[in-house]
Amino acid sequence: MKKFSVPIKTQIDDYCCTKDIWITFNQEFETHSFPVNIHLAHAVIVGISHDYPFIQQVETMEELLNHSQDIQSSENARTDAVIFYPLEGRFQQIRCENHCWVAIKRKEKRYVVLGESGSEKHPLDFDDSFVVFDRVMKKEELDKIIPPLYSDIRISYGLLEDVSAGMKKNSVDAKVYCVVDHSANESNTITIKSSLNAVSMTIDLIKNKVLKYHYDKIWKIETVLHEALVNSITYGNELDYNKPVILSYEIGYKGIRMWIRDMGDGFDVENITVPMGNEALERISGRGIYIMKKFSEAFFFNKKGNEMLLFFEF
Repeated sequence: MKKFSVPIKTQIDDYCCTKDIWITFNQEFETHSFPVNIHLAHAVIVGISHDYPFIQQVETMEELLNHSQDIQSSENARTDAVIFYPLEGRFQQIRCENHCWVAIKRKEKRYVVLGESGSEKHPLDFDDSFVVFDRVMKKEELDKIIPPLYSDIRISYGLLEDVSAGMKKNSVDAKVYCVVDHSANESNTITIKSSLNAVSMTIDLIKNKVLKYHYDKIWKIETVLHEALVNSITYGNELDYNKPVILSYEIGYKGIRMWIRDMGDGFDVENITVPMGNEALERISGRGIYIMKKFSEAFFFNKKGNEMLLFFEF
């Protein structure tokens, strides 16, 4: 047996059911989110408060105004936030003073540092991405990091990885809190009974969604999803039919992200081992986590071990 490590997020808040918006948090920072429902949300507020990112659903215009006033009048000068109106194709900065919020306008091949103008609404193009740094950045630093991203088609964890690589290459001493992508996608949440009979039906549902956008990685997605669901149903919920497995997904022409949660007690995610050599040939179990990590572009467990997040780029 060989010890095998996987990235761990204290809590997985990346997934939220918002149309045309992907929010990706850096696992180095704590996060906090409130339930977001695409059918009710008027807007989505992404912010930084007390040095952790957060998501806030806003269902009515009155709630939006009240929340905006709370941030603007807050005695805590560390609170920054931007409102996204994905269905309207607009975004609006509330406060962007303490951290660096950068809008990457790929079509126009330029970037905009939020906070340098008023609080009016700005157009939100489908290929726009936003990067939030943990400190105010100098123009010469951004000029080294951002322009190479104009032709970068990656989103979510891929974009976060590319930004971090650019910072390392140019010796920029800063970190990224999160990235926000405005990219066409559809999202949904389904509840699965803890029965192995439900695995193939669920995989077929996701495969049909993927085939609308992509073909080449379908076998990887099918393999990884099979391992994830079987593990959650068998080991997490112990085949207890009354315990559901929750699967949420976001999918679009650039990729798919899946969040899977079971009702089990979890396991020690910091001490995972996989069979190697002859032992691997003799055992039919123990390799699922290894396969999930190797086949996906991003793979995380929460600290408890009963939630996982999978991401595939197309």
